[in-house]
Amino acid sequence: KDKTRISRKMEGKDYFSVLARKNLIIPSSVLIKKSVVSEIGLFDESFKTCGDWEYWLRFSGLGKRIRFLDDILTLYRYHGENTCRKTEVMHTDRIKVLKKIFGNDSLPAKYTAIKSECFARAYYLAANNFYSIGEKDTFFELFKKAWILDKKSVPVKALRRYIREKLRFNK
Repeated sequence: KDKTRISRKMEGKDYFSVLARKNLIIPSSVLIKKSVVSEIGLFDESFKTCGDWEYWLRFSGLGKRIRFLDDILTLYRYHGENTCRKTEVMHTDRIKVLKKIFGNDSLPAKYTAIKSECFARAYYLAANNFYSIGEKDTFFELFKKAWILDKKSVPVKALRRYIREKLRFNK
């Protein structure tokens, strides 16, 4: 529901800025013109996860248009073996994607301005994922990185949880 709501808000907006903060596109629901694939290339197979996100960022960073269809094109089933449930691999690949995209010298300056925020969001998301699997040390480490990079990207509610857990953890 969140992705559908945000996708609708994306209509006619700067897709890169939205997608750099959060991947909203499920690969099995995408149709791309062959000429665009010839221009952009294929997915980067060096990623175990997040290869689709890197592709959408490359795609939108070149100013390609994205249209939202209000139709159900696929159904996505969550289960324990989903790749997105592999917390460490997901985090490593998210950071790798951001380093690749923001390390591209041809990326327009208007996008490099959101670099810290995007990294902070990636660290914050990973912190939450590690918290949910009980890895408190990693949660604290990644939350701190997110906070240092961009305080606005970390909700106050999350900061309260961090402080509460830190106090409890240090007893």
